Amino acid sequence: MPSSPVRWAFTARNGTQTRVRLAPRVQADVAAAVHAMTLAGAGVAVLPDFMVEADLAAGRLEHLLPTQRLPEGSFHAVYAGPQAPAKVRAFIEHLRQSMAAGEAGIG
Repeated sequence: MPSSPVRWAFTARNGTQTRVRLAPRVQADVAAAVHAMTLAGAGVAVLPDFMVEADLAAGRLEHLLPTQRLPEGSFHAVYAGPQAPAKVRAFIEHLRQSMAAGEAGIG
């Protein structure tokens, strides 16, 4: 999701940028809540592809501005202690490899 929910910067395929300022009536910082509100008709949202694939295919949601891109997001692995447990390290490595190969559906 964009860093500011009321200012979005879109980039067209030709590199032209357009900045949009929204006046939201409702907002949330949890993707599942944003998804639920969007399905309920609360308005537009920026959500990860994997979260909306089924809704797009079923016609419950519509992809707006398909020729425009928003800045790509990121996420972080957070764990207690100076070093992650072996299971967590394995999961992080799996995510790295999956995203590098384009298998995670991110981007």
